[in-house]
Amino acid sequence: MALVALSIDTVLPAMNMIKKSFDVYESQGHWVITCLFLGLSCGQLIFGPLSDSLGRKPIVYMGLLLFILGNIVSILSPTYEIFLFGRLLQGFGAAGPSIATRAIVRDMTSGDEMARLMSFVMSIFILIPVFAPTLGQLILWNFSWHYIFLAMTIISFALGFWFYFSQPETLKISTSFSTYRYASNIVKVFGNSITIGCTVSAGLTFGMINSFLIISQPLLQNTYHIGDGFAFYFGSCALFIFIASLVNAKIVIKLGANVVVSYSLLFLFLWSLLFLVISITMGSLKLTLFTTFIIPTFFLFGTLFGNLNAMAMTPMGHLAGTASSVIGTGTTIIGLIIGTIISNLYNADPTPFIILIFSVSIINSLILYLLKKLSLSIALSI
Repeated sequence: MALVALSIDTVLPAMNMIKKSFDVYESQGHWVITCLFLGLSCGQLIFGPLSDSLGRKPIVYMGLLLFILGNIVSILSPTYEIFLFGRLLQGFGAAGPSIATRAIVRDMTSGDEMARLMSFVMSIFILIPVFAPTLGQLILWNFSWHYIFLAMTIISFALGFWFYFSQPETLKISTSFSTYRYASNIVKVFGNSITIGCTVSAGLTFGMINSFLIISQPLLQNTYHIGDGFAFYFGSCALFIFIASLVNAKIVIKLGANVVVSYSLLFLFLWSLLFLVISITMGSLKLTLFTTFIIPTFFLFGTLFGNLNAMAMTPMGHLAGTASSVIGTGTTIIGLIIGTIISNLYNADPTPFIILIFSVSIINSLILYLLKKLSLSIALSI
C-alpha cells in the first residue's frame, strides 16, 4: 500500500522543478498526479481478477516490476509526454500491490475485524505522506528531481524482498481466468448495493484527499508562501490521518464501522459548515485558520476511508480479487474526477476545497442513510 502514497508524496515538493524542467504551464502540472491515478485505475481492473486465478503474491511481484519500469522511464524521459507515460506505468504497477493487499486482508478476516485490520493497513498508507515529502525535499536539497524516482526504485526492490520472505500466499482456492467468469463476477459485484454504495462513498472521500493533493503545492507554496517548509507542513497534516487510523483500529471493534463512519460524517458536516461561513465572511482564510480547519479534517479522513473500504469488501469474500479491483477502480476514478474539477476551480483560495468537503459530507450521509433504510448495512455485522 505504501507504493501509491510514495509515488505521490515524494514528488510533491518537486512539482515546480518538474514543470520548469519540461517548460510546461502551471495548469498542466496536475497531470503529474492525474496520470498516476489513471494508471492505477486501469491496473486495478486487470490485477483484480488475475489475483483470483494466479494468487496474491505473483500480482505483487508483477506490479512492483512495472512500477520500477515506470520510474526508469520517468528518470530518462526527454519530454513531458514521456515523463507522464512513466507516471502512467508507475500507477499501473502500484495497482498490483494495492489490489493484493485488500484481497489478502479479505482472505484472512471479515466484518469489524477486517475494518480493524484495514485501519492498520491504511495507517501505513497514510504514514508514508508524513515522511515522503521530507524525503523528496532532502533529495532536492542535494540532487535533481530525477533522484526521487531512483529512490523509489530502490525502495521498491526492498519491499519486494521483504514481501517474498514475510508473507505467505493466502488464496486457498484459485480459479482459472476466463472472460465470461470475469464479466459474471463484475455483474455480481455491481449487483450488491452495499458494495457499490460504500464504493461511491469511499470514492467521494478519496476525492477530498486527492483534491488536497492537487492543490496543496500551489496553495501552500504560492498562496501561503511557506517555501521549503511545504514538506514538513504536509507531513504534519498527514500525521493526523495516521493517528486517526490507529484510533479507529481500537474503537471500530467496540462501536462498529457503520457507527464510526456516521459520527465522522456528522462532525465533518458541522466543521466544514463552520469554516465555509468563516471563509465567505472573511473573503479568504489565512494560513492559521486554514491549518485549524485542515487538521481535524485530516483526522476524519483517517476514520472514513479505511472503514468505507472494509464495508464495501465485506460482502465479497468469495470474489475478493475482482471486488477489490472494482472497488479500487471505482474509488480512484471518482476521486480523479473530483480532483480534476477542484483543480480547474482552484483560484489561489481554499474555499472551493471547503465547499467540496461540505458537499461530500452531505452526500455520504445520504448514501449511508439509504443503505440503512434498505436494511442492507444492518444485515451485515458492520
